[in-house]
Amino acid sequence: MVGMRRLVLGAVLALGAAAGAVAQDGPPPPPPPPDGGPPPWAGGGRGGDRGGPGGMIGRWIGGSIEEMQKELGITDEQKTKIEEIASKTGETIRAKFDEARSTGNWQNLRGEIEKLGNEALEKVKGTLTPEQQEKFAKMQAERRSRWSSFGGRGGDRGRGGSPEERVKRVMDALKIEKADEADAVKALVAKVVELQEKVRGNEREARDKAGELLKNEDMADDALEERLRGFRAEHKKLEELLLGAQDELRKVVTARQEIVLFQQGIVR
Repeated sequence: MVGMRRLVLGAVLALGAAAGAVAQDGPPPPPPPPDGGPPPWAGGGRGGDRGGPGGMIGRWIGGSIEEMQKELGITDEQKTKIEEIASKTGETIRAKFDEARSTGNWQNLRGEIEKLGNEALEKVKGTLTPEQQEKFAKMQAERRSRWSSFGGRGGDRGRGGSPEERVKRVMDALKIEKADEADAVKALVAKVVELQEKVRGNEREARDKAGELLKNEDMADDALEERLRGFRAEHKKLEELLLGAQDELRKVVTARQEIVLFQQGIVR
């Protein structure tokens, strides 16, 4: 229950900010997998640190009451009130999750969880002093910025580390026992990760070049349009290579393994 409360508190702290960022930058929720089970973002069992609604929110956003104590200086009384909000929200989310699991209807669950998180967020704000609310707004802005930067197209959705570390983490999650199969999948995963890095690098480079173009106030619109076409063509080429590598990887994995790859940000 403590783990569930901490993870739901993460939703209370950041779900409002993340929901806005998802609408602008992130992909739509994926459809349920072929076996009719929960969608990839829904996680596993009930309410633990890694599974169920609490685990899903923890992986999605993160956060804990320790952050509020450190950054906002909340009192013990405020902490108790916020824990109560988190606990009640967690119970409601758990009930929603269990209902979806029993009926097999996952279509509206994510939206309902976002709504619950936003409502809890407003309740938390009501427990804070004006000074704490100002600090809290800064916390929200930082989370919004992190979410946007991790949620863009072609990225790995917040799973950091070097390309080699990402590949290792993915292979550990896939748990492929046969060495020859693991080697084949690993090579394809590495190819996808490499292309994801190139897509991100291309986006950063294009933004830098765009900034330089804007400084040149004498450049005609026709010249700007030509440069933009060049940016778009290069980005499209890399995106097509990435999509091709992802399709190639999907052909050699099972449906369950594809869900793992989705969770790890390797396919979308």
